[in-house]
Amino acid sequence: MPLRLEARSETAIEAAVNVYSRHGPLLRALSEAATVDSRIATAQRAFYGRFDALVARVLSDFAKTSSRPLADVEETARALNLLNTSYLLDSFGHKSRVTREVAVQTLTEIWLGVVSR
Repeated sequence: MPLRLEARSETAIEAAVNVYSRHGPLLRALSEAATVDSRIATAQRAFYGRFDALVARVLSDFAKTSSRPLADVEETARALNLLNTSYLLDSFGHKSRVTREVAVQTLTEIWLGVVSR
């Protein structure tokens, strides 16, 4: 696996981990509010949809050089983003459960397992 792919993946994940480690309780509150407020839910779906589209574009680029292309790039992007969100809310939505370094390492290993298969 090229170091560039690993470094790029880690950098992107590190940015998300930093946001959640700083603002986890607020992001958890917004997530919980989306379950009862349709305006927040609509905005949250649009926000996540933009991330899904971004990750799908990146995965499509990697799939072009993969010997085993993904069955459904858009669904894989959505699943990875949902994994990130759930994991990061669990890790940082209350008192921090893990260090930022552990969260970055964990998510990077999972993402690289998908994109470098």
